[in-house]
Amino acid sequence: MFQTGSSVNIVGTSLKGYLVSTREELTKGFGKPVDYAEGDKVTTEWKIKFDNGLVACIYDWKRYENGRPADNELYDWHIGGTSYDVVSLIKDAVHRSKTNVIA
Repeated sequence: MFQTGSSVNIVGTSLKGYLVSTREELTKGFGKPVDYAEGDKVTTEWKIKFDNGLVACIYDWKRYENGRPADNELYDWHIGGTSYDVVSLIKDAVHRSKTNVIA
């Protein structure tokens, strides 16, 4: 399991991998994202802390000319984290939300 929200501290995270998904799918799995101003390096971000203490974030990166990804747009999201293990944790959580399996 995990907790999400703007209170999750993602300081110290760095790029660990990628995930092709839609904003809608990620919102289903992780809740409402934190949205930033158009034109910032990041416009949409989920902050996640797993029960094992690992911290991750899912975010768009430098979409200056395209703005925030649309809800149904397939996008190659960046996965940041404190360990490469967060990539599989994120992908597993997305898969569970798509198949309605609660862990």
